Amino acid sequence: MERDLTKVFALLGEKWSLPVLTAVLAGPKRFLAVKASVPGVSQRMLSQALRRLEAQNLITRFDGPPAGAHYYAITRYGTGLFLLTTSFQSWVDSGDHEDAQQPAATDPQAATGT
Repeated sequence: MERDLTKVFALLGEKWSLPVLTAVLAGPKRFLAVKASVPGVSQRMLSQALRRLEAQNLITRFDGPPAGAHYYAITRYGTGLFLLTTSFQSWVDSGDHEDAQQPAATDPQAATGT
């Protein structure tokens, strides 16, 4: 379990992972539409990010019209992970982590004053 969680955090820590997930969250898109939704990403970096996300089952690639066109869509697993990242973002935005040096109420030392 720990190994899997470490992999997920490593993948999410990659520069283009979250922007690409965000780009396909609203619905399937072709490669150039994903690229247009992710400012600053090169074709090479986008291709690599899409392959990594697909390998981790966060997105899927499928064929659609016109013939030979490839589309990318977020999977249920990817949607769940994306929702978790929004919770992390809310935590970051709240500033709660800035008091990390303060003991938590459940800290035994804080409760006893030692």
